[in-house]
Amino acid sequence: MSTSNFLSTTSSVSELVASLGREERLVASELPVWCFKKVTDIVEGIEMRLSNMAGGYPFEFGGVNWLSSEQLYLCGEFTDEAIQRELRSQTSGYAAKRFIK
Repeated sequence: MSTSNFLSTTSSVSELVASLGREERLVASELPVWCFKKVTDIVEGIEMRLSNMAGGYPFEFGGVNWLSSEQLYLCGEFTDEAIQRELRSQTSGYAAKRFIK
């Protein structure tokens, strides 16, 4: 990322906060958060098999329902709406990644 792109991104964040009318800050130490580094880590006896590819955690972002954060991440790499639609139609993050490759 060039310096000029970084500067425009930084000002875009300020504009986004202004347009939303709020800034959210979370303090992880005050929330029930488990920190992990790898999907093979075990925290309090539970395997942290969580990643962008993890299924079973659908969510809504930007008015769109997503099956995995991997699909949202991959859509951010492409401006072509047809490619984004195809990524969203995949059944999993793994399928979306295979589609791109």
